[in-house]
Amino acid sequence: MAFETGQAADIPDLIAKLSTFLQANGWTEDQRDNTAKQFAFHKGTVYFSGRWGSDTANIMSLHQALGYTGGNAPGNHPNDSGQGYNATSSQTRTNLFTERNVDFVGTGPYPNYWFFEKDASPAYIHVVVEVSTGLFVHFGSGTLSKFGDWTGGEYLYGHYHPSTNNNELLGDSSIGLDGLGNSTSSTDEDRYATLHIEGLESQAVSGKWGVVWARDTSLGTDTAAVARAFIQGGLRGGPIASDFGFFAGSPTTGLIPGYPIALWHVNGDVGVGTGTKVRLLGYQADVRGVNIRHFSPAQVVPYGGDDWLVFPMSLRDINSVARGSGYLGIAYKKVTA
Repeated sequence: MAFETGQAADIPDLIAKLSTFLQANGWTEDQRDNTAKQFAFHKGTVYFSGRWGSDTANIMSLHQALGYTGGNAPGNHPNDSGQGYNATSSQTRTNLFTERNVDFVGTGPYPNYWFFEKDASPAYIHVVVEVSTGLFVHFGSGTLSKFGDWTGGEYLYGHYHPSTNNNELLGDSSIGLDGLGNSTSSTDEDRYATLHIEGLESQAVSGKWGVVWARDTSLGTDTAAVARAFIQGGLRGGPIASDFGFFAGSPTTGLIPGYPIALWHVNGDVGVGTGTKVRLLGYQADVRGVNIRHFSPAQVVPYGGDDWLVFPMSLRDINSVARGSGYLGIAYKKVTA
């Protein structure tokens, strides 16, 4: 269980520092190749990999699998979730943008990064990067704190921002284990978070993956061409955030109304009202959604004997500016012991 903050010169430097941090805390570096611009890490059953382009591309793709095979490129490891990987594509910005990704906007240096790690019960790595002053991106992988007995629980998320949208308050963006994203643009589902799930009611035979967002159609398939399930996300939207996300806390009063980020499996047609079943799957450990109206970016907030760091989802700005995310925020618990 560990925490680190620092600065990174560019994407390769960030991945190098992440690698050092993860290995020091019991994770395995399966691959890190600056020439091929690829990496892969795992801890237990949490496997994630990625690839990046040149510094001028400023973008990194992220892929989730259930294993690692040496010699395979990210997105082509065992039972990959299928988030936009194209084995024949070069690592240009255009191609990486069609995959689940994190857009770092500029070439660096990046003023600050924060690594939040827990090595067991459940394991996770959550990353926040300030890519320019006041502008933040998020990505991470881990295992849910599961509710009930079911197979799976590993997740991976990036931070997708469509070039056609001038802010990040709408449904065509995807941030974390997102519960608002519902873009109808072709293949956008490939840019959203995924959750490993198996054997749930009405899930496709041999199905292993769910897409985490807010739409029950156009879920696409994994790399084995098996249909993916619908997982209602819990950040920005979903039953909890919709009712409690607007409450604004204050460090002067000690009120910090962070809401838990829960995931649900939805079986049936949303909105029909007949035959639809919703099952709570669990919660993202040590992360909360929070209204940051009265908080500053990266502010440390003591709560319940722990320190939490609060960040904008992108840019703390209530106007319709590029990358603006209003008062939407994410809080991470600083776990060091």
